[in-house]
Amino acid sequence: MGAQEAVTEKPRRGSTPTRRYPDRLVGEGLLSELLRELDRDAEGMSTATLPTAARSYSPRYFETAQWSLRPIRLALLAAGRPTVDSVLDLPCGDGRILRALRAEFPDARIVACDINREAVDFCAAAFDAIPVYASEDPRDNHVEGTFDLIWCGSLLTHVDAPLWTAFLQLFESLLDPGGVLVFSTCGRFAADRVRSGRSRPGLTDDEAEAMLRDYDRSGFGYGRYSEEGRERRRSLSLPDDYGFTLAAPWWVCARVQEDAMKLDMLGFLAGGNGPRWGDNRPPNNLNGQDIVSCIRMRD
Repeated sequence: MGAQEAVTEKPRRGSTPTRRYPDRLVGEGLLSELLRELDRDAEGMSTATLPTAARSYSPRYFETAQWSLRPIRLALLAAGRPTVDSVLDLPCGDGRILRALRAEFPDARIVACDINREAVDFCAAAFDAIPVYASEDPRDNHVEGTFDLIWCGSLLTHVDAPLWTAFLQLFESLLDPGGVLVFSTCGRFAADRVRSGRSRPGLTDDEAEAMLRDYDRSGFGYGRYSEEGRERRRSLSLPDDYGFTLAAPWWVCARVQEDAMKLDMLGFLAGGNGPRWGDNRPPNNLNGQDIVSCIRMRD
C-alpha cells in the first residue's frame, strides 16, 4: 500500500494551491514520502527585494528561505497540525524567511514584526503581511491576536540570557493552544567555528575567548559586539546591546522548561554539516544554526 499523499485544496485566492499536510503517512513509502514533503520547494515564492538594500541578494539568500521550511514542516508534522491559519515572523527583517512562509501558507494571516520599520513596511507591501513595529524590549511589544505558528530566526542568537526569558514568555503568550514555535540558536557547531578562529562574529579575540569560557562552563555564552560590530548593528537599525550568543542544547531545553511552563519541546535539529556531521546529512543553510521547536500545551 502506497504512502498517503498530501492533499492539495482548491485555492481561495491567487494562483497557488493551499497545501494541507497529511494527517498520517502510512505504508512502505513512509520515509521517502516524508523526505519529499520536507524538501519540496515552496511554489511561487517571491523574489522581491528591499529597494534600499545596501547589497545585492545572493542566490544563497533565497536558498535559505527554501531551506527554512524544512524544520518548520517537520515541527508541524510532529505537532499534528495539518493546516496553519496564522503566522508571526519575529524578527521578520526584510522578509528572508517570510517570503517562504507566504508561499507555503498563501491564505494565512501573517504578521511581520521587527524594530526596523522600513523592513516591516516592505514585508507588508511585498508579502501581504500585517505590519507591527517592535520594541527593543519584548515586554513592551504589543501584537494583537494569537498564532498557530511563530518563526523566530536569528534573534536569540544575538541577545543575553535575560532577554531569552522575556522572548520565550512573549512567544508563549502569543501561541494558540497546540500552536508551534520554531526558533534558531547557535550551539556546538557555532562554538567550534569560534574556537577554531574560523569565525569571530563582531568580537575581539579576548571577547570571543571570554564567551567560550562561559559557554564551556555553563552552557551559555554571550559577547557584546565590539565597537566595529556595534557600528554594523547601527547600520542595520539593530540595538547597540546586540551581540553574539552561544547556547548548548541542554541549556536551551532548560530555559524552555523553566521560563515558559506552557511550552513543551517538540524537536531539536543540530546545526552544522561536513564530514564531522556525516557526509549524507542535508546541508544547513541557516549559517549552521540549531533549530528548536516547541508546542504550546493546552490549559
